[in-house]
Amino acid sequence: MQIRTGFRILPGIYKYKNTWWYLAIFVFIVHIFSITSILFAIAKEEDDAPIILQNTSNPDPTLHQAKTSTPVSSYSNGSILSTDKDSYTKGENILISIHTTPNNTPTLSLHDPSGIVYRFLEEQSRNESYNYVYIANSEGNYTVIANLVSGNETRELQTVFTVTDPVSNHRTNPALSQVSPEIDALIPEDAMNVEFFMELGEEKPPASGLQHDLQDKADVRKVELMQETAVINQPVKWVLSNGSSIVKYRTPPARLVEENSNETIKRVIVESTASVHYYNVTSFTNIKETGKEYIRLFWFDNGTRVDVTRDPAYNLTFFDTDGNGLINNVQWTVPKLSSQTFEIETITIINVQSYPTLGGNWTVRFNTSGTSNLSITPVNGTLFGKDLEFSGLWCGATELNATYNGTSVTYPGWNCTDEGKIVNRPITSGKHTLEFIFGSSVEYAYNLVDSNLNLTPENITFVYSAGQLSDVTETGEAKEGINLTINATIYNQGVSESGPFSVLFYDGNIEFYNSSIGSVSSGGSANATAYWNTLAGTHNITVRADPYNSTLDSDLSNNNASKYINVSSWQKYYGNISGNIALASSETVNVTRWDWSNTSSGYIYLVKKGATINWSSLWALGYMKDSSTKGTADFLDADTALGMALGVNNATGFANNNISSLFSSDGTNATSTLNVTIRGKIIEKVAVVNSTNLTNSTNAAGADYITGILWDTSDAAGVEYTGVEELVFIAKINHGSTGLVNISHDYEIAIPNAMRAAVSGDVDFYEELR
Repeated sequence: MQIRTGFRILPGIYKYKNTWWYLAIFVFIVHIFSITSILFAIAKEEDDAPIILQNTSNPDPTLHQAKTSTPVSSYSNGSILSTDKDSYTKGENILISIHTTPNNTPTLSLHDPSGIVYRFLEEQSRNESYNYVYIANSEGNYTVIANLVSGNETRELQTVFTVTDPVSNHRTNPALSQVSPEIDALIPEDAMNVEFFMELGEEKPPASGLQHDLQDKADVRKVELMQETAVINQPVKWVLSNGSSIVKYRTPPARLVEENSNETIKRVIVESTASVHYYNVTSFTNIKETGKEYIRLFWFDNGTRVDVTRDPAYNLTFFDTDGNGLINNVQWTVPKLSSQTFEIETITIINVQSYPTLGGNWTVRFNTSGTSNLSITPVNGTLFGKDLEFSGLWCGATELNATYNGTSVTYPGWNCTDEGKIVNRPITSGKHTLEFIFGSSVEYAYNLVDSNLNLTPENITFVYSAGQLSDVTETGEAKEGINLTINATIYNQGVSESGPFSVLFYDGNIEFYNSSIGSVSSGGSANATAYWNTLAGTHNITVRADPYNSTLDSDLSNNNASKYINVSSWQKYYGNISGNIALASSETVNVTRWDWSNTSSGYIYLVKKGATINWSSLWALGYMKDSSTKGTADFLDADTALGMALGVNNATGFANNNISSLFSSDGTNATSTLNVTIRGKIIEKVAVVNSTNLTNSTNAAGADYITGILWDTSDAAGVEYTGVEELVFIAKINHGSTGLVNISHDYEIAIPNAMRAAVSGDVDFYEELR
């Protein structure tokens, strides 16, 4: 069987039982063009029912018999011509089936006055049946007409294909001319969305895009192939024209693959799997934000890194997509694409602007990627030897042997995966500029050597007058409630006089004093003085020189300094006990007299002035009322009640300076305990500390002098201490021992300052004599 079309002669002559079967061409009448794919199948078999070897529209092998709405033409000799449907919609395949009987010679003719472009895909055969599969590389609304001549009989079938969204605005009368057969051969195998239309008069495709001149072998007319705009991740449009016919199609998109990237370099591959090469492909990628002047584009030409940043063929373009003034996206053109590798590179100066001191170090830190020559040169009037003295070049912690010729510092083949830095010493005041050239990347670093106030913690001093130092030195250096003098010495390390400025003093973030300085000469210093009413706890005293930058200081980072001070929360009492007691009746008879001294029996009690204590209701702090059950955070509750907790009065802490840290390890459990007997009642596990040294927790219960802590349970609404109940501090009398100030006395006891009504307030003493 031989197949003929208006475009090409398809290979294959098939013989069946010594009889030749000739298959000619389909007729397509094209009305309006849109997207479609058409499958033609021709089948032949021995039995009465036709075998449809490939039917992607309907798998029913007896379709022409089962569906009366399907176009069917029957012949007296038994031949049958049929289609599987009488109308089609966009995207459906068209199947035409032929069935004949032996010894008959039917001929199927397919006519093409419309010039439809289609492609032969494959040939299928089984027994006496044949399928020829075609796909139409055109788009449109048209009618298919098939003619079959079998014996002396001719039959014709017509089926309609309808599409309502034509895509071409170049639609013309399709009967005026026909497309050359060779145009079909020029359409690549991976073409998509193919559309065909005819031209009228001198109408031509758009003049944009890249054109190729080809030769139409059938009528010796020039064929133009034009690639329209190509952008990564988007199918590429093509236009194929021979002056009278046009075919448009698309090929698979190019894509961009990120191979690796870091802070300063990003490598990408622009590639395509299409069967054709693309030209002028627009590529783009996001990068780390940086200045436009710091970005370079490199193309790898057979492994050689070529800088194409300023090459107009690559048209590198910069975008700031978030509007913050920094570039975060770049776009460029790939002139010819198969698979091309690019690198987007930046050299990054970490500290672009610096404020070194005259004679100090100016350190510029920078990052680079890859290998290239590095050159660092003073520019804009700055000179080595006159303004700067070169000290060294480092990669990470390693100092390198750079070349210094008096005008620049160079290092061939610089490759540093760590942070690079160069150190110079400014020897003149004013502005200095360094230019960094790495390959073709250029960046700049600047400094300003000017007045520079300097303040360190060592320049802050606390001045104590007589009686202001704490007596309880283990808990703090200063007494609570004193008017402490604080001095701060500010130095001017700049090259010019500072002018007047303010010095502010802070307790944490609370400003408590403002001092003024007239001016400080270059290399000179001045002293600022403040006064602070001390508060219990640890406090961070901060001094800020020239906080408003009145002096136009070149480096504000060294104008602030802080120093901690610990203000003791405790007061100690010690002494001897002696006296006598006389009891008599109202008639002054039966007089009894006790002389009391030099004994180690009994206890001393200290309570808040005016507090009423139920002595029979005392219990160990840390335990529930008359119980051996521990309370929860009782020591911390006591600190909170007495204003000795973190954050109170801007205190940053109370290390070894409150009840929780001295009597307890965690605010709940006592560190050391002792059993005591009060008015004949045994109270177990009373938390105690060493009165002589509160921070010495080693065997505190066995110390010569101890301080314990109790609470009055009669004040409690419940069974646990909450902070509102009265606290009672207790000390055991121990005659003849030596403690504070290295003298012998009967007792020592420590209490929080907050037990007093005021800094100089009173507390109530009680003694239990035995």
